[in-house]
Amino acid sequence: MLMKYFIFVVVLVSLCLSRETLGDAPDSTVPKRYTITHEAVFDIVIKENAKADEILSKGRVVIGLFGEIVPMTVLNFITITNGIVRSNVSRR
Repeated sequence: MLMKYFIFVVVLVSLCLSRETLGDAPDSTVPKRYTITHEAVFDIVIKENAKADEILSKGRVVIGLFGEIVPMTVLNFITITNGIVRSNVSRR
């Protein structure tokens, strides 16, 4: 299970760090340079197993988010990473 999360984070970081831009497409309104408006921080701890006390490795992953391009996605992602639960949303 931990490996799935690790692979997800690695793929997400590699996508964020790719240097390809959409500005090459004709008739595109995407800016040539993106502005990072928010940062999501994940602290990663690797142990032998879930019950182990010894930490084999630890680190921090910082993901830059482009709030001017996808503001609702950034807001949702920041809300999830901060662990904020909205109380006014009805649950089905």
